[in-house]
Amino acid sequence: MKGHKALRSHRGFTLAELVVVMAVMGIMVMMVVSFTSLYHAWSSWGTNRYNLTKTERLSEQFLRCFISVYDSTDYYFEVDPADKGKLVAVSVADPAKRYVLSYNGEGELEYQRTEGEDAYCPVDYIKSLQFSVYTNAKRQQLINMHLTYEMPDLGVGKADNLGTYDVVVCARSEGGAA
Repeated sequence: MKGHKALRSHRGFTLAELVVVMAVMGIMVMMVVSFTSLYHAWSSWGTNRYNLTKTERLSEQFLRCFISVYDSTDYYFEVDPADKGKLVAVSVADPAKRYVLSYNGEGELEYQRTEGEDAYCPVDYIKSLQFSVYTNAKRQQLINMHLTYEMPDLGVGKADNLGTYDVVVCARSEGGAA
């Protein structure tokens, strides 16, 4: 009978003990959820930063490719006077032949030719694009592409959501306008 009495006197959990356990579990769940959301924000920021770096490199390659095609004494480069966001390769022999590199405002760099199909390069996060062309006394040209970008703000405490990226390319062209 003694053994039976011992089983009977065993008590369950008190309400206070259950409340304490529930509070500890709630705190642990809150920590896991907040860590997960913070991790997701940092991961998204890293992905956006990677995509921005990829955009910068693609833009640079697209510009270098455009310039390499027309980097001869048969062409010279100028910036469209009406729109600083357009780089123009002009034929020395026929100034009506103009080849334009620009940002179309719809997430693409665009290469427009007077004949044939246009070429496009998809880019992310670009707000604006401006070109500058500097010509020295020997008519050699220095081309600067200035990108302004804006990444989405994810609230991770990073201050570089807005910024710029510059690409400078030297062209051997000597056929520039007089």
